[in-house]
Amino acid sequence: MPEFIVAVKKGLSEEEYSKAQTHAKERGGRIVSAFDRNGIMPGFVVDFPADSVSTLQTGPHVESVEPNGEMRTQR
Repeated sequence: MPEFIVAVKKGLSEEEYSKAQTHAKERGGRIVSAFDRNGIMPGFVVDFPADSVSTLQTGPHVESVEPNGEMRTQR
């Protein structure tokens, strides 16, 4: 399964942050890593079926969902 970065809304409580992760797991995802919920980009990385990714975006605490991948700077 491809990986996606799920950015959650800033200022979530621990319970709300956990619910956002549970939302992804209940829809077939597997949490790969989680970011500090009080950091500059709260969220997590999830393995998720590509054909169902739109269901991730329906979570009430989700800000955005983007494919995870390598980024490079131009030289």
